[in-house]
Amino acid sequence: MALAAFVASCGIKIDNPEKLTSPDGKLELRVGLAQGGVPAYELFRDGKAVVKPSRLGFKLIDKDNLDKGFSLVDATRDSFDETWEPVWGEESSILNHYN
Repeated sequence: MALAAFVASCGIKIDNPEKLTSPDGKLELRVGLAQGGVPAYELFRDGKAVVKPSRLGFKLIDKDNLDKGFSLVDATRDSFDETWEPVWGEESSILNHYN
């Protein structure tokens, strides 16, 4: 019985995921909704799965759980790229570059 529940939970399929890649293109994060509006994500490095499709959400005590019934209304992307100089430490400058 427990094995059947475990196998059933592993079969998450994310429908039409939003994709975000790292600046160097090595990492790709896919986020979206599985059946029933369940938020989920998966992570790839160089095209290979690092984190297989996994559910997101919160199980709350004495409140409705926040783990299903979601809908994706909008998605936007942005990028940030700066180099800054720390006051102390081993590095003279630190690159802060992300999407």
